[in-house]
Amino acid sequence: MPSDLKMLCEDLGISYHSLIRYIHSLLKNNPFIISEIKALEFCEKVFNKSFLRTNMFDTPDLISEDGEIWVEVKDFSGIAPGSSTLTLSQLRKLLEGVRKGRHVYIAIVFENNVHLVSINKFAREIVLGSKEYYIKLLALINREIEEVILAKMRENV
Repeated sequence: MPSDLKMLCEDLGISYHSLIRYIHSLLKNNPFIISEIKALEFCEKVFNKSFLRTNMFDTPDLISEDGEIWVEVKDFSGIAPGSSTLTLSQLRKLLEGVRKGRHVYIAIVFENNVHLVSINKFAREIVLGSKEYYIKLLALINREIEEVILAKMRENV
């Protein structure tokens, strides 16, 4: 692996040492990246597939290499504003995956725990095309996220 990274650094015109220093400071100062790594490892174990990180500001955060599974990671460290709730914009993008027949999940990361919430199950519960569809779906999913987080907090007390 380090030799692959060294070759990549040469191709990009950056030093390996600088890359390692940068990654170290990035991980140290951005707990949501650690949450994404935890979710990636968890998904690879649960689904027995390799996952890739999408572009930094894309939804979903992770996609299986075969494109069949999409995962949006929600961190509950309280550090990254908005990282523990799902926005309407994110929901619309995730529903594109459901409509394409993908298995779409939200990975809730709380300390060292990862919990997957299926978007597909919620999408079936509400009639597509209803006026309040997105708002009802968003409320249901955010309620499930809240319930998971509260349960994990009670376990750790």
